[in-house]
Amino acid sequence: MQVLLIAVDGSEYADRAVDYAIGRVKTNNDPVRLHLLNVQMPIVTVNVKLLVSK
Repeated sequence: MQVLLIAVDGSEYADRAVDYAIGRVKTNNDPVRLHLLNVQMPIVTVNVKLLVSK
């Protein structure tokens, strides 16, 4: 089984990498496990609630 790990950060480049990986998975005859790792800038505030929506 092939395993792919893609770091995503919300950028256009990350979106293109995910699209590319999905295209590769569709053409592969073997099982593939695709992991997405969400990478964000560190939160540097004491009031995290202001940055998170429900």
